[in-house]
Amino acid sequence: MKLKRRKTEDGFLYIFWCPGCGTEHNFHVKEGGWEFNGDWDNPTFEPSLNLRGRCHLFLRDGVIDFLGDCRHHLKGKKVPLEDHWE
Repeated sequence: MKLKRRKTEDGFLYIFWCPGCGTEHNFHVKEGGWEFNGDWDNPTFEPSLNLRGRCHLFLRDGVIDFLGDCRHHLKGKKVPLEDHWE
């Protein structure tokens, strides 16, 4: 499983494993928040996710695009989103 989903009061958290940070990140999909294309195998979320000072990425068509301001070894690289949970 590439994504986990948790219900919130005003939407859903879509959680994925970030191989650059070695931890979970999430998109909060709600009115006025991130948009999800609904594809669990090749997810796209818009806009970018920016964990200031640590990780900044786009997740499009199942590929994590780590931007140049990331502070880890995958900075500037594109990495396919992998299954992390059973």
